Amino acid sequence: MFKTRKTQRMKNLVVVIISMILMSTISFDAFAASEADVSKVLAGMNISSSSYAVMSGSTSEMVINNHAERKMQPGAVAMLVTAMVVLDKMYNEEEFENSVVISEKVAARGDSYKQGDTIKVRDLMKDMLVGGKGQAAEALATYSATKRSVFIREMNSKCLELRIMDTEFTNPSGAYSTKQYSTAADCAVITQAALRYEVIKEYLSVKGGIMSTLGDPVYRSQFAGSDVKDDMQFIVILMDSYEGKAKEEAKKLIDYASTIATRDAVIDAGKLAGHVMVRGGEKVRVAAYTETKGFAYVPPEGSKELIETEIVLDKGLEAPLEKGAKVGEFRILVADELKGTVNLVTHEKIKKGWFPSKAYISNTASIVLGTILGLFLLLLLRIIYVKRKREKMKALRYRLKLRELALEQMAIDEDRRRRNWTYGGGYEKFAPRTSDIRKEALENAIEEDRKR
Repeated sequence: MFKTRKTQRMKNLVVVIISMILMSTISFDAFAASEADVSKVLAGMNISSSSYAVMSGSTSEMVINNHAERKMQPGAVAMLVTAMVVLDKMYNEEEFENSVVISEKVAARGDSYKQGDTIKVRDLMKDMLVGGKGQAAEALATYSATKRSVFIREMNSKCLELRIMDTEFTNPSGAYSTKQYSTAADCAVITQAALRYEVIKEYLSVKGGIMSTLGDPVYRSQFAGSDVKDDMQFIVILMDSYEGKAKEEAKKLIDYASTIATRDAVIDAGKLAGHVMVRGGEKVRVAAYTETKGFAYVPPEGSKELIETEIVLDKGLEAPLEKGAKVGEFRILVADELKGTVNLVTHEKIKKGWFPSKAYISNTASIVLGTILGLFLLLLLRIIYVKRKREKMKALRYRLKLRELALEQMAIDEDRRRRNWTYGGGYEKFAPRTSDIRKEALENAIEEDRKR
């Protein structure tokens, strides 16, 4: 039903063109009626935000929006971009334990830390995403880049990577700036991308999102959060919401969005998607299953033929792994553009294995290989034993044969003595050997022939 990444790009283009031609002949009365119903429900919610959006993080469908393209202050959403840039540049997870010394400039940008304080990267990340501390964002920026200005350029480059064009950052914390702006639609894309980082997802789940209150020119809150309804993730952005109402309004919007969102399932939860290799585990080849359902959304002018999927398994995994650990992604693309992901997780806990597991040899394989090696050694020892035993038997038979021949010779010699045979006309103490007798007889026969 659904295509893989091997789907031909030309075929996709043809499908889009045909779909657009067909859709141009269809009446849009049904769609207009649907939009009217949505507008009526939203009007009854009395949402205070001047701009908001609810997007399906599972499909990238913009389910609800109100002035979602209006450029406004992004607030704490800037911290999500800061977190992504820092994480992208980290070499490995061990960097979380690195210490950052608070500089004079960072100390001057807030009162959470003082100059000379030493804070771990992990704690700064938590203070930024959970505590909403702008000073933590500034400290992370100076840690990650050589200069603050360089880091801000990297933030804006990240936005280009996400294909959003109506966003510009001038600081890593989201503090008010007349030159800094974004839209609810862009912030939804930023939040969707940020939630694909396990660290960010973990910290945001503590408070259900990230929020900041801007006091210039008036006190209004900017909020970005997410929730999961029936295996579908929803992302909500509220810009310039009345202070104290953001979370309540976010819940209303998500609850309603979950009833009208498109739910074309691509894959069910708990489906085997592949196997990953785990270094140092009691098991080194581990099954990966879809954590939730996977959904796709195709615009009305499109076709389901545009849906493609691909499986990306993590590399470099090392034991131990907890049950439910993320080990990859099931990606859903529409017209070659990534629209949603489903985490691939383990259904079992993987403990550390024996020493051979460092070379991707599981404990079971070690036992099997050990048994085979043991049997091989036993077989080799058995072969050596049998070979030596045969050599000994052969030597013994040879000695017995010599003894037998010696006894036969002794019998012949004894017989000669009894008959009083002599050699050379005189009495010999020992009788001649049989070979000597034969040689003498042959020489006598030749001599007699010569005389004849």
